[in-house]
Amino acid sequence: MHDLEQALGSAVDDGIISAEQRDRLASRLAERGLMSRPADNGGTGVFDDLSAPRDAEPVSPVEESEAPRFVRGFHDILITIGIIAALGGLAALASVFALFPAIIVLAEILVRRQRLALPAFALTLALSGAITTTVLIILDGMADKSGPVVAGTMLFFAQPLLLLPFYWRYRVPVALAMMIMGAFGLAVMLVIAVLQGLVGSSNIFETHVLLVGFVALAAALTLFATAMAFDLRDPARVTRRSDVAFWLHLGAAPALLWSVFAVAMGSSGGVGWWGNDPGPYEAGVAADNIGSICSNN
Repeated sequence: MHDLEQALGSAVDDGIISAEQRDRLASRLAERGLMSRPADNGGTGVFDDLSAPRDAEPVSPVEESEAPRFVRGFHDILITIGIIAALGGLAALASVFALFPAIIVLAEILVRRQRLALPAFALTLALSGAITTTVLIILDGMADKSGPVVAGTMLFFAQPLLLLPFYWRYRVPVALAMMIMGAFGLAVMLVIAVLQGLVGSSNIFETHVLLVGFVALAAALTLFATAMAFDLRDPARVTRRSDVAFWLHLGAAPALLWSVFAVAMGSSGGVGWWGNDPGPYEAGVAADNIGSICSNN
């Protein structure tokens, strides 16, 4: 089935047949049980194709366990390892800015044409990492050192903005999930920026841990509800909605844990992770100093 779908897609890309002819052939083959029925992708909206079955996968009955579907063979793993090595070498030899055109070229070949799920996941993470690194470079080059609110706002604004055309072109579920999580992060940072101005604090993360915790908790619960909304639309786990829901749940879980911990520390009067209490870095420095003293004696 996968070979037939790839052959029809390649025929359309090469101009041998039209997209309409491809759909008619696919429908005829589906009627005879030779491949899965093609999805109705007539719409052009962001969410129009989420109700379609996953690419190159037949619709199957519900399984008792949910195995990862983005690994379809050792072929995908080898290609993904090659992607990581190539992009890592390119970033080291050139710069992070060279990653953007390289990611697009690889996505055109591996995602748009070959529809490989694991490489698509790796390229999406690479794009998100490149965006994050670029934002950090911009922040580092600013004259005045920006606080965490400004840095977080810029980061969460850039992520969904630059991931949107990537998702629109390649329809990778994890890209949509990261866009949604980025939008939630941006909303949190905007609310915290307003609250920081109201309370008159230079760093609300240090002075009002409980307030930040409640804002983060509300956003994390809303993100979890959004994931459940995607999940409940696909109880049989056969469409891309369940893929988006999986990544949203994966993001909501640590967000809930972090926010609950922040609320607990704020309620108990602790200064939290951003205060003056010794943290992992200070502990490492102290251990290094102790080791140096012992070795000198």
